[in-house]
Amino acid sequence: MTMNEFYLYQEQLFDSYSKRTIKYIGIDIYREEETLAKRELSLSSLSCKEEVKLSCEATYHWEDDTYLQFELYGLPIVIRDPLLGKALFSLPPKRRDVLLLFYFAGKNEPQIGRMLHISTSAVNRRRHTALNRLKGLLEAMDYGA
Repeated sequence: MTMNEFYLYQEQLFDSYSKRTIKYIGIDIYREEETLAKRELSLSSLSCKEEVKLSCEATYHWEDDTYLQFELYGLPIVIRDPLLGKALFSLPPKRRDVLLLFYFAGKNEPQIGRMLHISTSAVNRRRHTALNRLKGLLEAMDYGA
């Protein structure tokens, strides 16, 4: 066997291995999606009665009318809880904006990413970091105690 034949054999062996690996990864993905499809149900396929069972509405009334208002991209966001407002105000603006847009303005991560001109993964990181910091601040202020 010459060196050229040996190299050709090695290339063919690697190609074969790569094709098999890709094939089995594809099969695994297909099986996983099939399993999830059996367990999950799309919300859009629910009837109105079923949707009502899954939804809830929370309304909070505070004794005093103190509130903190943030204005983000033309969206007025009102925080009526003074401690939560104070904790949110103490967060860095980049992280605070992600939290406010996600939890109070009802925007999802891709929408926030487009608004702030950052990637979806950056939005996710900022949100998790901000949540951890907010949790620490609220615990320090004995929020909910």
